[in-house]
Amino acid sequence: MPQAAAAPAQPSGPTGARARGAIGGALIGGIADGDVGAAALTGAVLGGVKERSARRNAQQQAQAASKQQQEAALQQRQAGESAYFKSRAACLEGKGYIVK
Repeated sequence: MPQAAAAPAQPSGPTGARARGAIGGALIGGIADGDVGAAALTGAVLGGVKERSARRNAQQQAQAASKQQQEAALQQRQAGESAYFKSRAACLEGKGYIVK
């Protein structure tokens, strides 16, 4: 039976997306001669949104891969059961039994 590929580990702590967003926002705010604090806050919020979206997408992909593995295992089990019952029927019929 082939080994299933392990899902990549999800980062459980902060990834720095908010900090990077805040820095980017502050830089843009400074270049645009705007309010650096407000731009940094906006960048931090957008960084957090991007981080949550990436985690959600990764989780959905992991769930889809898990479902696909379960379906493949079910199909393999059903194929094995079918082969077993065919073999059993052939054996019993070879000994003169009637198998329905």
